[in-house]
Amino acid sequence: MSGGLRSSLRGQGGIVVGGAHDALSARLVEEAGFDAVWLSSLGVSTALRAVPDLNLVTMTEMLEVGRNIVGRVRIPVIADCENGYGDARNVFYMVQEFERAGVGAACFEDNEYPKRNSFYEMDRDLISIGEMEAKIDAAVSARQSGEFAIIARTEALIAGLGVPAAVERARAYEETGADAVVVHARSWALLEQFLAVWTGKVPLVVIPTMFAEIGTERLFAAGFKMVIYANQALRAALRAMAEALGAIRQGGGCAGLGERLASLKELEALVGADGLMLEVPRPRFAARRPRHGPAPDVAR
Repeated sequence: MSGGLRSSLRGQGGIVVGGAHDALSARLVEEAGFDAVWLSSLGVSTALRAVPDLNLVTMTEMLEVGRNIVGRVRIPVIADCENGYGDARNVFYMVQEFERAGVGAACFEDNEYPKRNSFYEMDRDLISIGEMEAKIDAAVSARQSGEFAIIARTEALIAGLGVPAAVERARAYEETGADAVVVHARSWALLEQFLAVWTGKVPLVVIPTMFAEIGTERLFAAGFKMVIYANQALRAALRAMAEALGAIRQGGGCAGLGERLASLKELEALVGADGLMLEVPRPRFAARRPRHGPAPDVAR
């Protein structure tokens, strides 16, 4: 079972998190040395269903992927739980289920239902601060372990509400009991403005998808405790799969792919095939009755 993140959030040093959309990509995140796995709603929506990230994948589907990942990695798993799949009652149930599955943290945002992915150019509205506080209260009440982390996310900068609104929401979520707050933005300049006036103590989380030029160490130095690289692995895989399949189709085979393909041995090692290829002794069965015909006479 993956551990929680609350101790790490309160401890020294930054936390670097890699996005995954299934157990295999989560294994790669762990192999690369990340501190935790981000179970991405964008990743699961696109990889599992090939649909946009618009609340089209259910909590049950995300939970199943989360269980698969928890069973195959030793580092903590943070579930991207969209807007909590409903109101405070839904959030209470959600936290219970994800914690029971062995996930180490749940992150949910203040987008209205149905959520719209932060990078889609669409109009969006946020729930009230009071509604989000009720969800955080429910999440804190629902958890059973002292290590399960509650991460609140504000989309105020994404929705164009400005830095003061983002500060107001982040402060309210901190005071309500969130263990960390994601301040999401498409612009590094906006985040710099936020940091210039922020006086809270809660650990801050950043997802630098739209400002890749800002490196991890600079983000830590600016004041963020956790950096989440949420979808880079998925996007790299998409490009690599498309190029490999195109080369096979256009070239009449895969001979030209060469080093672009991982070897079967690499794949087997990643999934632990060696441990399942041991010679298993054949069980010794007692004599059985024949499949057909009458049962044999039994001497009395």
